[in-house]
Amino acid sequence: MGDGEKFYFYFDCSPERGAAIPVPSPAQYKDELRGFFAGWHPAVQRLIDVVDPSIIARAEIHDTDPLPTLIDPSGRALLIGDAAHATAPDLGQGGCQAMEDAAVVALLVKQECGGGKGKPNAEALKRVVNQYQDLRAARVASLVLRARERAGTTHALNGMPETEGGL
Repeated sequence: MGDGEKFYFYFDCSPERGAAIPVPSPAQYKDELRGFFAGWHPAVQRLIDVVDPSIIARAEIHDTDPLPTLIDPSGRALLIGDAAHATAPDLGQGGCQAMEDAAVVALLVKQECGGGKGKPNAEALKRVVNQYQDLRAARVASLVLRARERAGTTHALNGMPETEGGL
């Protein structure tokens, strides 16, 4: 590579499931990478040797188990997006599902609350919340689990795809 050219790469480090993972300081990044990639090809070792730890963007990825409900016990609030279904990025559906959530809520409000004319009443909003639960819960739970399974396959977590219990 010539002067001024940039080369982007990433290391995918998947520790054993349930292992305590201390968050190192940037000064410890190279040692952490050396531990994960001990015995790998010399080119990988050279990348670790030459990378400037101050420019490493270390991002841990987690998901959540599907929630039993997307509405609070009072029935007066609902969850959308990552609050409702935080998922691994392996299916590229996180943002998409948040937009679907919002679209479903908007359509239900329009349908149940007189098309946006007038003030919605409590009963109409309760129907919105309950219908949202019925329409979205199974779909988003399935996507969380499918993304988790794909992550397990892609990142070889413990050699087996993950299907329950979080990444």
